[in-house]
Amino acid sequence: MIPHNRLLILAIVISFAANWQFGYQITYINTSASTFHAISAVARFRDCVSSTNLDNITSCDPSVYPQWPTHWSTIVASFYPGTFLGFILVPYLVRSVGVKKALLYSCAPAVLGCLLQLVGRVASRLGEPLFIADLVLGRFLVGIHAGSALCLLPLFTIEVSPEESRPFISTLQQVSQAFATLLGLIIGSNDLIPLGENRFELLQIIAVVPTVIFVFLLIKLPKTPFYVVDTMPSGESNEENLRESLAFYYNNDSETTVDEVKSEAFSRWSIDDTTPVTVMKQRENVKGLMIGCLAAISYAFTADDIIDSYSSQILNDGGVKNIDQLVTVIYGVLLVVASIFGSFLIDRFGRKKLLITGLVATSGCNFLALTGFLINLPLLEIVGFGLTKVAIGLGAGAPAWFLTSELVSPQAVSLCQSLSTGSLLIMAGFLTFVFPPLNKAIGIYSLFFLAIMPAFFIAGILVLFLPETKDKTHEAIRIQLGSNLFSGLEVETLPTKKPKGREKDPLNLVGSRRNSTLRQYGTMTVPPALKRGKVYDASDASSGISMF
Repeated sequence: MIPHNRLLILAIVISFAANWQFGYQITYINTSASTFHAISAVARFRDCVSSTNLDNITSCDPSVYPQWPTHWSTIVASFYPGTFLGFILVPYLVRSVGVKKALLYSCAPAVLGCLLQLVGRVASRLGEPLFIADLVLGRFLVGIHAGSALCLLPLFTIEVSPEESRPFISTLQQVSQAFATLLGLIIGSNDLIPLGENRFELLQIIAVVPTVIFVFLLIKLPKTPFYVVDTMPSGESNEENLRESLAFYYNNDSETTVDEVKSEAFSRWSIDDTTPVTVMKQRENVKGLMIGCLAAISYAFTADDIIDSYSSQILNDGGVKNIDQLVTVIYGVLLVVASIFGSFLIDRFGRKKLLITGLVATSGCNFLALTGFLINLPLLEIVGFGLTKVAIGLGAGAPAWFLTSELVSPQAVSLCQSLSTGSLLIMAGFLTFVFPPLNKAIGIYSLFFLAIMPAFFIAGILVLFLPETKDKTHEAIRIQLGSNLFSGLEVETLPTKKPKGREKDPLNLVGSRRNSTLRQYGTMTVPPALKRGKVYDASDASSGISMF
């Protein structure tokens, strides 16, 4: 369901800003590779001629640079270890300061990393090793922000949007990332946007500006409804703060909405002294996490990041000369357009169908590109990669970023979604690092082992184990995960979510998370969060749910 206009605009802006560094950093470096190579070659030449060992002066020729592929893959891939550290920090940040402030704090390493890369040319004058180290450290710092932001974005979506709007808003992550990658490809291309002799520095300034704007936006935004509920003691003034937050984000501060948000917030807190870790001991949650992580890493095997980072090199090797950067930009346009359509398809056809169909399609399309390379037919290669981008946008992309949050208990969403997104980033970084040396060793066949075969294999596993989560309560999904080993093959006759706003059920008590919570209030131990004075006074504990 499409949210109201203010929330839709806010979701688009936040999603783009959170995805900006990830999308820009993995693509601008593709089309601007020659700029980095030129600076590094000059630095290497300067190091060489200043050396005391000049027995073989021809080795100082800047055009002879056998170490560059290794140096370049290290520079490109250095971004991903940062994303790994970023996602590890997410659970701690969320527990300490909340989701919105965690997003805000995550911007600090991005700004520092961009500024560090800004002085890269100055570092090159002190030697090639320092230039490479500067870029590696700068990209690592930016990666910390990217990893945190990509993990925090689904959690932020949950905190600021009604449940019925979350699937649509979650798909904006794929659209925003596609748009950020497209901008990175265009801005990085000197053929499309010549930036002059200072283009290296301008590329870093362009990188940092959206993140700085993001910082000011997060500072200005009001507290999220869930954060208000989680931190407020009892009192009319705090109730008013919640209503103000709901009026801004939900465009609805009615008693029903207040009640629903409190109930959902309660369901995320520890119950009977449990924690997200103890909740994860439940077999259904472990299985849900494993399936969600597999669905997440499937995105890496679509070859999306490989195409974004190395398409110019692949196309050049395949005989596509002169127009390789233009073709790469066209790929970005195809991904953006397909991702927009995919946002509307996911609620119509469901997550499972789109994800599995998209994975099989990317496997087939990448095989088509591989065939074009092998038979020396560049047009087939270009079309194959283009269709891969379309398949990612329409199906294989969006579900990978949020599916885990629908497969585990509400109390474990923060931890599990972070692990899921982190596993995606780790696998994407590994493939990005491995591709250049593997491609050098076995050529384009590397695409078969890094994308075609694993994507098809994972699609088969998901057919067996992934249940459809569209329009289902968590309880229904939990039952399906626990009742059958091959939960993806079970006939789906379990109750689904009923749309909100029905006259006979205004609070949506049937088949909802709220219903399962309310039925148990009278017999359950008061959660530790509530004992500390949150939401209502301790003296009201005996009154069950009257405070709601």
